[in-house]
Amino acid sequence: MNKTLTINLANSIFNIDENAYQALQRYLEAVKKYLTGTQGKEEILADVEARISELFSEKLTTEKQVIVLQDVEQIIQVMGQPEDYSIDEDIFDEAPKTKTSTRVKKLYRDGDQKLMGGVCSGIGHYLSIDPLWIRLLFIVFLFGGGFSVITYIILWAIVPEATTTAQKLDMQGEAANLSNIEKKIKEGFDSVSDTVKNADYKGVENAVKEGGNSFVKALGDFIGIIFSAIGKIISTIFNLFGKFIGLLLILIGSATLLGLFFGLFTVGILDLSNLSGIQFFPLINASELPIWILSILLFLAVGIPFYGLLYVGLTVVTKNLKKMGNITKVSLFSIWFIAVGCLIFYGIKQANSFSVRGNQIEQVSLFDANNIGVQVPDTLYLIAKSSEHFDYLDHNFFDGITISYDTNGNEVLYSKRVSVNIKNTIENNISIKTYKSAHGYSYEDAKNRAAALSYNIEQMGNTLYFEDYFISAPNQKMRNQKIEMSLIIPNGTIVKIDPSMSEIMGWGNKNDQDMYRKDLPNETWRMGETGVLECISCHSSMD
Repeated sequence: MNKTLTINLANSIFNIDENAYQALQRYLEAVKKYLTGTQGKEEILADVEARISELFSEKLTTEKQVIVLQDVEQIIQVMGQPEDYSIDEDIFDEAPKTKTSTRVKKLYRDGDQKLMGGVCSGIGHYLSIDPLWIRLLFIVFLFGGGFSVITYIILWAIVPEATTTAQKLDMQGEAANLSNIEKKIKEGFDSVSDTVKNADYKGVENAVKEGGNSFVKALGDFIGIIFSAIGKIISTIFNLFGKFIGLLLILIGSATLLGLFFGLFTVGILDLSNLSGIQFFPLINASELPIWILSILLFLAVGIPFYGLLYVGLTVVTKNLKKMGNITKVSLFSIWFIAVGCLIFYGIKQANSFSVRGNQIEQVSLFDANNIGVQVPDTLYLIAKSSEHFDYLDHNFFDGITISYDTNGNEVLYSKRVSVNIKNTIENNISIKTYKSAHGYSYEDAKNRAAALSYNIEQMGNTLYFEDYFISAPNQKMRNQKIEMSLIIPNGTIVKIDPSMSEIMGWGNKNDQDMYRKDLPNETWRMGETGVLECISCHSSMD
């Protein structure tokens, strides 16, 4: 069992066991000793550490979080031992003694030879051609519809820039080992040195050759000027647009998270069940899931994606924001996935509670001429009767139903979803057919829920009193309950409808005046043979 150490390598934190750490330390000391007296020593060491950090990152996975000795040995084999390379200044003229390996080039933006974003230079390295031809191709397409501008912007956004020496070597298809890193950096120093030495000479040479450049050189300079100008404009617009998008994402993410916290999280934690609307939740909740659990699930399912937007916005606006670790990403995604899965399960169960509609049908005969001594009246009076007790209470209806209290103070479901339609029959009797309906998991469940509705009709002589409401027990839940009645009367029967009936007159009442259902109580009607109410008072008023 080895100790595990935490190290900071090129601004990246790694967990490494003790044996691997000692091997890495010996290797870096050997490289440092090898570079003694070498120009650009600090830069070479920094790039070597950056390359090793990249290789370490590739070794780590969600299952493996510690660098072991085998990983360090493999990375040293890739980088090469210092003694494998010549330490003479002729290192750039002689081939290294180690084995050469070919590498697949990677597409990067070339920041050293860029005119705008380095896209064309990067593609030139990738295809091993002069970037000038790539720039010419972009200009040709620019005048052919502007497609190249969109392509360039997209490539600028998605292709990373080669900033480290290892990335520059990958861009050119060279192995990012110790030898090539040293060679690349020393080439940079030599280039700067040569530029300083030959500055005056080049100035004179340019003056002498002024006006004598070749066509390709002149064309290249012209293209460079164009790309430089366009690049500055696009870069400014792109940066401003990126900052704007970042700020917009921050605003949307933070505002949504704040709203979710106060709108959902506090409702569940503080149990604000008496607020208007929230009090109906237990009566529509099919799974008996506590509201605080549902609030947390909603907070996680909606809040985590918006937290992601907030984080993306912060990374766009703030360059030095600490990168989110893989463990954090996986954890957030797992929590979000579980929350969404629970909500889907809850939603399916909730939907199933409304999947089937069932009804309870009851028919009561009021006047039947077949019974001895019963006379069917020629005229019926219809009156709606309300409850002073329920009318006195304040109600906030939800889906036509509200929570109320009976005269004993017990909680009940209270609704005014009651309707009456007047229909005809050829038989000499008067009856009422009552349709009580509700939704449920199954037809039987819905039918039992409908049968639990409490409703009364009172008959006094030829006058019928209809309650304009019904009640039910709270454990029956809110399942779209309603009552529809059909008053079935013989042809020719006179019907006088009291104004109190206006709210419960159904949509199925046909009349010869094409009146709105709520206007029927203002007139006196006779049932016609076709089932259409004929207005008697209307004809009288016309005479």
